[in-house]
Amino acid sequence: FNNPKRLMNYMDQLMHREILACGVSLAQLRLLQEVYRGRGRLSALCGRLNTQEKQIWQDKYRLLVKLGMRNRLRELLFGTRFCKSLQRTPFIAPQ
Repeated sequence: FNNPKRLMNYMDQLMHREILACGVSLAQLRLLQEVYRGRGRLSALCGRLNTQEKQIWQDKYRLLVKLGMRNRLRELLFGTRFCKSLQRTPFIAPQ
């Protein structure tokens, strides 16, 4: 890869495939995306996802178990997506 954007898109696609291979449903994938964005509170998530708070907590736990992570939602999900703005080291193109 000689372009940072292409590399990030490819890594994002690989991550998406692995998440689906773990058996994550589309509703759980939406929950994962909303949590990753980090916007709003639980009540706001209820409105966006059109579910109840109890259902969100249950889905969150099932999702983390499927992905092999338990209990530490924000800490574990932050940085699992390949995003240039989250990278701690600069992108270095191959020479």
